[in-house]
Amino acid sequence: MMQIVKTEIVVAVIGAVGVTGTIVGTVVGARFQANGGHAQAAAARAAANTAARAAWHQTMRDLRWTVLSAYLRAAAEADEADEAAHRTGAPADVEAAKKSFHAYRLAYAEAELIASDAVLPALTMLNERLQASHLQALQRALAAAAIRELQDRRRLGDSAASHSLLRLEEGMDQGFAQMEMVDLGRDVLRLLPETSERLYRISIILSFPRTCDEIINCTSAAEARSDLLAIDRTRLVNVIRTELGTTA
Repeated sequence: MMQIVKTEIVVAVIGAVGVTGTIVGTVVGARFQANGGHAQAAAARAAANTAARAAWHQTMRDLRWTVLSAYLRAAAEADEADEAAHRTGAPADVEAAKKSFHAYRLAYAEAELIASDAVLPALTMLNERLQASHLQALQRALAAAAIRELQDRRRLGDSAASHSLLRLEEGMDQGFAQMEMVDLGRDVLRLLPETSERLYRISIILSFPRTCDEIINCTSAAEARSDLLAIDRTRLVNVIRTELGTTA
């Protein structure tokens, strides 16, 4: 009898151990499954984040390409219009320069928003160069137009125009005081009645030796401006190419 009881106890214990093992196995298996699920979810999230970052970078690259390309085109057009105003001083060229520069300013505003920190310094430098050139074009337009007309007259044999321009050039070479140059500029421009209303203002512009030289010798001045602009533009283009990965 005692032996039977012991046997039943052993069987019960074995059964309990079996049930316990099954439960433990189920729990452990569930835990492994859960851990595996978490790992899969984490991997999926990491992959999604990587894809999102790649998509963002590609979108920004495409947007920067479009906006910065448009900016460079607008800068070139504004520079061409300003050079025409510098060269001729004609009202039509001055108005064209104003319109081109307005379009340029809009393009610059967009480029400034989209440019990375690496591109921004070169972008700002080129903008400052174009701002200065545009301001000079507007300030010097009337004086440039007057000097061009006097030069045309000199080529046609007008002795008064030839003498006046010679005096202006001598005044620059000899370093006359500014007020002397203002008076000299007014004397020169009195040959052109149509400039009389704004005579004093444009004669002041001619009183600065460097300004006067750039107006009289417009071709060499244009070449010098073009060289400086080319340096700033090349610097910006190189930075953009590095930024966009188009250097290879």
